[in-house]
Amino acid sequence: MVELKKASADVIAICFPGSKVEQYLTQRGVQCIHLPNYRKISLSSVRFIQKILVEHDVDVVHVHFHSDIWVASLAMRKDKRRKLVLSIYMGVPE
Repeated sequence: MVELKKASADVIAICFPGSKVEQYLTQRGVQCIHLPNYRKISLSSVRFIQKILVEHDVDVVHVHFHSDIWVASLAMRKDKRRKLVLSIYMGVPE
């Protein structure tokens, strides 16, 4: 996200309030916002994301965890223009 921001892309992150991720991103100039709540499925969060997508003319939504895909996919279920990307990382011991 920071590299995208450096390349002049408009980047918005949805983070847990006060998280280390939020601190890291805000220190580097990435805008962070918070969902109304963080339940796996939340209609208020679905509507919130739909609003953000339109207001900021978002092209791509990228989520990093299986649990995050629910709200994002519901928010984008009828949206043919935007792309939803899920990255799954496997924890491998060194």
